[in-house]
Amino acid sequence: MRLLPEYTIAMDGSTGQPITSTCDPKKLSNYFADRVTPHHLTRVYIRREVLHRYTAQPPATGSKPAG
Repeated sequence: MRLLPEYTIAMDGSTGQPITSTCDPKKLSNYFADRVTPHHLTRVYIRREVLHRYTAQPPATGSKPAG
């Protein structure tokens, strides 16, 4: 089973809590199923400095880097 990350896509203006979304195709809407989530083909634009938050963390699988 492949674990797919959830990303913060916005902040709730009334509560200040993050609004997250996933890239898991089984949880996203598509042409045949509306899962009250973004469509699986919806484009997402992420600024490089925001993406760094996700890429700078070591993998959660416990694997060691090669080398």
